Amino acid sequence: MKKNQETMAEKIEDETNDRVPLRLRPEWSDVTPIPQNDGPNPVVPINYSEEFSEVMDYFRAVYFANELSSRALSLTAEAISLNAGNYTVISQFEFLFTFLNSDLMQIEINYSLILINYEFMS
Repeated sequence: MKKNQETMAEKIEDETNDRVPLRLRPEWSDVTPIPQNDGPNPVVPINYSEEFSEVMDYFRAVYFANELSSRALSLTAEAISLNAGNYTVISQFEFLFTFLNSDLMQIEINYSLILINYEFMS
């Protein structure tokens, strides 16, 4: 059984390594990420992963710019996959989904895949 767990962990690591950072994606070249500002002396600094920090920095940029686009919708889905408990991201996803009159079937498929990955990673 330990052998299977190692294989699954390796598979997850391989999938993570295939991710292209947002800063290297041409469709995001016009966006300046907004880093989280915890002030000069955060009480309890959190050591976020590089991937999480990058996605949230881009999320803040499109959120504060009030960007209503399919790429913003995709970004919110990516942010949800990294933290399914972020109410602001989920709320923005729902708003963009409704505003853009998105394809419900494709969104449900993507959301299901996010949930499956979330359960698998837990």
